[in-house]
Amino acid sequence: MKKYLVVFLVFISIFSIGLSAQSAFERAKNDVLTELGGPVKTNKVYRVGALEITLANPFWVTMKEGFEAAAKDFGFKIDVVAAPSEGDASAQLNYLETMLIKGYDALCISPINPFNLIPAVSKATQRKIPVIAVGTYVDPQAAEDAGAKINGMLAVDFEYQGKLPGQYIAEKFKDKKMLKQQ
Repeated sequence: MKKYLVVFLVFISIFSIGLSAQSAFERAKNDVLTELGGPVKTNKVYRVGALEITLANPFWVTMKEGFEAAAKDFGFKIDVVAAPSEGDASAQLNYLETMLIKGYDALCISPINPFNLIPAVSKATQRKIPVIAVGTYVDPQAAEDAGAKINGMLAVDFEYQGKLPGQYIAEKFKDKKMLKQQ
């Protein structure tokens, strides 16, 4: 059942991101539900805690709305919390530590940096609480070294994403001595 919960939470994470691209999301949703055979019927109402970076950023507000919509559609309870600002890694860690005390069945996290939540993820691992990284990631080696397990990840490598346009431009203008600045 835990394995299904992890797969389901990854799907929910995709759902929360998918609000901005409904047609692509609908195709992905249908594919996932076909593959899984739909949600398993259970008498238990799962409680999921979601920790975002900050609700001062419209992206994370949309993510929160997606989590809440998914909870309503699929019949689980969700609490979404976030740090007061994008740079407040210690407050975010404190939120996750508090979430561990509340006894959630699973956690979805969006770490401010790849390392700040590892101590609490390690505690979640010890308590056998599945953790899904959404939107941002946890450093895999540091997590392994700390005994922290991320059960699923839906994230983007923003650094690599930023390098791609630079590589494209460099390739297109490789024979030019200087790019003309306007």
